[in-house]
Amino acid sequence: MKLSEKALHQLLDLRVKLIEPGEIFWLPAELVHYGHPRKDRPCLVAACDGARAHLVPGTSQRATGPALVVEVGETRLIKRTEFDFHTSFPLTLADLADRGASAGALPAVRLGEITIVINASSLVALKRLVAK
Repeated sequence: MKLSEKALHQLLDLRVKLIEPGEIFWLPAELVHYGHPRKDRPCLVAACDGARAHLVPGTSQRATGPALVVEVGETRLIKRTEFDFHTSFPLTLADLADRGASAGALPAVRLGEITIVINASSLVALKRLVAK
C-alpha cells in the first residue's frame, strides 16, 4: 500500500514531535559539522529547543573532547562510537527526521550521562539548554 503525499507529510510531522535527547541518527556528510574528511556520521541528539535538535557527532576514533561512549549492542551502531562533546551543531527537527536514519537511542538509564558530559565540556549553548 502506497501512502499519499499528505499521509507522508503527516507521518514526518509526527516523527518531528517525537525526537528526544538520547536518540542517534546517521546523517549525510553535508549536514554534519565535524572534522575532515567530511563523511556520513552518527550524531547524538544532546538537546532540543523548539524546532531544533542540538547534535553531537560521533567517531569510531578517539574523541577530542569529553565523550559519551556507546558500545556495540547498546544501539544499532555497528562500531564502538565516541560522541565528541568538543563540538555540537544545530539542525532543524524537520531536517533531522527527513534526512537522518535512526540508529536507535541510548538506554533510559544512560540519559543522565548526556548532562554530565555537557557540563564537562566547553559547549556553552548546550549548557544553557540543559540548565533550563
